[in-house]
Amino acid sequence: MPDGEPQIHGGGALTRSLTDHDLIDECHLLVYPVVLGRGQRLFPAGGLPTSFELTGSLTSSGRIAVHTYRPTERPAFGPFAPEQ
Repeated sequence: MPDGEPQIHGGGALTRSLTDHDLIDECHLLVYPVVLGRGQRLFPAGGLPTSFELTGSLTSSGRIAVHTYRPTERPAFGPFAPEQ
């Protein structure tokens, strides 16, 4: 195997399948400044809850935001208290 990291590029179905089997080590989420109004959810209702930690972010000259996340653990749910 060559040096480097394995990368898998795919759509929502592949992402959901890898997430359901705890096979994602890092996720790069690209956010485009566009509102379409509809579409398929990346993480559908009933999916496996996962907490993510933001490990990096940048914005391209074309205003595309790239956020890098790593899964941490299964989230603990409790009351919501906004930061003050």
